Amino acid sequence: MLASKILATCALIENKSVTYLPSYGPEMRGGGARVDLIISDQKVGSPLVDRADYLLAMNENSFDLHINKVKWQGFVIKNTQNQTDKEVSNKVKVVELDANKIAANRGTIKGANIVMVATLIKQTNLFSFKTLVNALKVVIDDSKIQYLNLKLIEDVFRTNKELSCLTT
Repeated sequence: MLASKILATCALIENKSVTYLPSYGPEMRGGGARVDLIISDQKVGSPLVDRADYLLAMNENSFDLHINKVKWQGFVIKNTQNQTDKEVSNKVKVVELDANKIAANRGTIKGANIVMVATLIKQTNLFSFKTLVNALKVVIDDSKIQYLNLKLIEDVFRTNKELSCLTT
């Protein structure tokens, strides 16, 4: 949910039209959750996403459940501890990374979603680094949490390491 709020805020900062529709599983905390987020230069007619340009999958179950909803030549970031060569049928680019480990190395396992958002923005140029930082400051008001998350964003943007990519 936080990742989507940050992306929506980035869009608002850049004067885009946005719809944000969260959907929770039976358990609010720790259970399945998804957000349909639409960002457009045009007015948005419906908050529902039929085919997504992007997917942030925080775990294998989310990846399996939503991968077929990604458009042809879409872009997926998959949080995984074990990189796989799982075949994807709809011709999308899949970037796999262990966002949990990256965040834990900074001392905040809860920052995995920030790693995912920063990776999406870095890989796609969806928004600028500056817009992402400004959005984070709007969405998160606790200065300690802001600082940790800003360090994660800087880590992602500074890295020259190639991420594992599956293009199927």
